[in-house]
Amino acid sequence: MLSGDRPNPFQLKNINSQEISSVLFYVCLWTYTFCLAYRDTTLLRSDKKTASILLNVSILCVYVSIANIIFFSDYTIKQLFLIAAILGVFYISFHTSHSHLLFRGFAIVFSAKRVNWEKFFLRNVCFYLFLLASVFLCYRFGLLTGFAFTRSGSTRTDIGFSHPNVYGAYLMVLCIAWMVLRYDKLKIYDYLLFSIVAVYNWIGPNSRASTLIIVIMILVLPAYKYLSKWIDCKGIRIFFSLSYPMAFIFSLICSVFYDENNHIFYLINSAFSGRIDFAHSFVNKYSPTLFGQKLQLVSSAQSMINGKTPAILDNAYIRIFLESGILSTILFLGIITLASYKLICNHQFNLLLGLCLFSIYGIFEYRISKLYYNFLLLTIVFLFQAPASDNQYSKTNNFFQSERKDFTTPFHTT
Repeated sequence: MLSGDRPNPFQLKNINSQEISSVLFYVCLWTYTFCLAYRDTTLLRSDKKTASILLNVSILCVYVSIANIIFFSDYTIKQLFLIAAILGVFYISFHTSHSHLLFRGFAIVFSAKRVNWEKFFLRNVCFYLFLLASVFLCYRFGLLTGFAFTRSGSTRTDIGFSHPNVYGAYLMVLCIAWMVLRYDKLKIYDYLLFSIVAVYNWIGPNSRASTLIIVIMILVLPAYKYLSKWIDCKGIRIFFSLSYPMAFIFSLICSVFYDENNHIFYLINSAFSGRIDFAHSFVNKYSPTLFGQKLQLVSSAQSMINGKTPAILDNAYIRIFLESGILSTILFLGIITLASYKLICNHQFNLLLGLCLFSIYGIFEYRISKLYYNFLLLTIVFLFQAPASDNQYSKTNNFFQSERKDFTTPFHTT
């Protein structure tokens, strides 16, 4: 065995590290998500002290997750060096741009090495239901207030979140989580439930992007499930694996070459609610750098409160590219592409569809890099897990894999 393939010398083996690692992951992920979800409410404006406490607790979760990786997760030395390199790039970008999403999110992702995935998806649905219910109750009891955003003369429902689109995003996340969990057992009433949520999302928060993703999921699911047996074709594998890079290239081309006098670009910009025009203005103002830069952003809520002109960059790919830098963008897209291909090899088509839906959502909203929305970023850790036994699609010489068999294996749908 090569020196780089030796077991983690820091792992505490004289205690039940496997169970401890799993428990620490759950505590850190859900505490991190809970804190940042509540920080995305009107607390950020009305109670800055509480918002600051929530942020500090979320940062503590990141430190605990890093300790989990070092002392309780059974990565090999080679894997630990690779994780350190990835987090190192994201940390430099964080230090330069003050955008913490990739560094902190991926630190928690890598701590998921010892999770039982079949149990995780059920627990995750329950957690998001609890999260939305708790925010709603706080709103109803007056602990959270709304910003009263309007569109076409109607007030948009936000239940205390900083923007109705945030509320709509969590409804979308809940639908995707339910689809992942129920993929092999989906019935007509599941589709009816998705449809009800989509209608409410359109009427209540009037979140068009998240409603669109739910509608796409409803329309695509039957054909996707039927045709998934052909995903083993090499060309189709590559196509699905490249969903994020293709969305990035599409966003970059539209943003760089946007011309309001061009009829095609005008139609695209109208379809994307002016997001192409906004992204174009940021591309003209900021030059891409290796490790990113701080962007001067003014959200809709800030504009309402301070009267400043909105400076909104909703496109996730352009925002990551300009804010986190070229190197972080390449790393992010590369890792998630490998993770998508791994899901295809393992026939985990439910997770693949969820990731593809988020890739489309990233063209409209920037939340795909936020772990507390895009929980499917956790599939990245599958790259570091040993293949399931007797799985003909697994590659035994994968650079990311450990030579030892894991205590748990990725969640299979077949």
